[in-house]
Parts: sequence; C-alpha cells; structure tokens
Amino acid sequence: MLKAWGQSPAGQALLGRVLAHYLDFTDTTTRYAREPQDLDALVQADLPCIFAFWHGQNAFLHRFLPREVPLAALISRHGDGGIASVMLNHRGLGTIRGSGGSPEKAKRHGGMVAMRAMMRALAGGTSVVMSADVPKVSRRSGLGIITLAQISGRPIVPLALAVRNRINFNSWDRASLALPFGRGALVLGTPLSVQRHSDAATLEAARRALEHDLDRIQARAYAMVRRQDPGEDLVIARENGASS
Repeated sequence: MLKAWGQSPAGQALLGRVLAHYLDFTDTTTRYAREPQDLDALVQADLPCIFAFWHGQNAFLHRFLPREVPLAALISRHGDGGIASVMLNHRGLGTIRGSGGSPEKAKRHGGMVAMRAMMRALAGGTSVVMSADVPKVSRRSGLGIITLAQISGRPIVPLALAVRNRINFNSWDRASLALPFGRGALVLGTPLSVQRHSDAATLEAARRALEHDLDRIQARAYAMVRRQDPGEDLVIARENGASS
C-alpha cells in the first residue's frame, strides 16, 4: 500500500514538496566553493546551453546557476520521475518528461517528444539541464545529449557537484543525499560544441570527450570536499582500459 501511495499523483506531489523543502534547508546550511570563482560569468557566455552532469545530481545543480537563467530539466517518465518533477518545479525549474538515452531507446520512452521539447526550449532561450548517463549505466555518457547539441547548435556545459556530508545509496547511479551543515563544491567543465554535419566517428569522439570531462570535474569536486567519490572505482577501471 505504501509503495502504491508513493506512485500515486497525490503521494508523489507530497513527497516532492517535502524533498524540495529539505534540499532548500541543506542548501542554506552548506558552505559551497566554486571552481572557477567567476563561474557565473563564464556560463553566461554560452547561454542558452545544455547543462550536463552525472545522474543523481539534478536535484542540486541548478541551485548554483545564475538565478535569472530560465532552466528546464529532463526527467524520466518512469519510476520516481513524478517526485523529481514536483521537487524541481518547487525549486524553480521547468521539467520535460522523457528519456535522454540512445536514440533507439528514446523512441520507446518518450524521447522523441522530449527531444522536440528541448529543442523548443533552447530555441526560446531556456537552457536544458540533463544527465549525460545512459539509463541504468552509471558514468557512461550516451549519444542522446550529443545529438541534442548537434541538432540545436547549442554547447554542452559540464558541471559537477560534491558535498562532504551525505548519505550514499547503493543504486546504479551512485546517488547520494546531502546532509546539512557541511561543505560543498561546484566545478565547471569545458564547454563542448558539436557541429551539425558531424559524422558517426566525430559524434563518438564528442561522447567520449564529455565522459572524460565529467569524470575529471567530478573527481575534482570530491577532492575539494576531501571525501571519496562513491563512483571512483568505476572511473579508475575506465582509465585502466576497461570498456566505456
């Protein structure tokens, strides 16, 4: 019964609001550092853009973006997407429901509708916030976000966040829940543009470049708060030659 209630519109609305208020509290009680310090000014030069991060951070990242920047987050149609949508709406973001994975999987999970919605948002001056991961495969960038950058002509701006006080969950996306009264870090990556007429090899190279940069800035964010990234073993395996 509890699970069914949590999947109902009323249950998800209540849980989303509770989570939003809790995150507002942790935001105000956590001391955050930024790298670089002029992050806002650097981001402004690329707007509207596609903010990319590893899965599990969409609840936090927008809090540190320029307040006047209109944002829309891509949220899954399934699972806890309803809760996340309510939470992000409460925290000032618009939401777009669908999948950001491979183009083939996206067709089955509302991805084509979501892609068109993201295109309209970018064309209208709204930046898109989305995870780069392939659904259910942590820390492996998919081609969906690369395709969006290719078609829209807007750059991908990688971001990473880490907090020292947190609870790590044993989930596929290495998700964590921030705890109050700690330290945090937000790190900006290198903006990535994808040419419209790029061939398959160029798109794959862009995918790998994004994956590498997200790994790099995520490691830097955790180093700044001096606590190990729960996904660090996966990143080390990739650097040692494991398939990505």
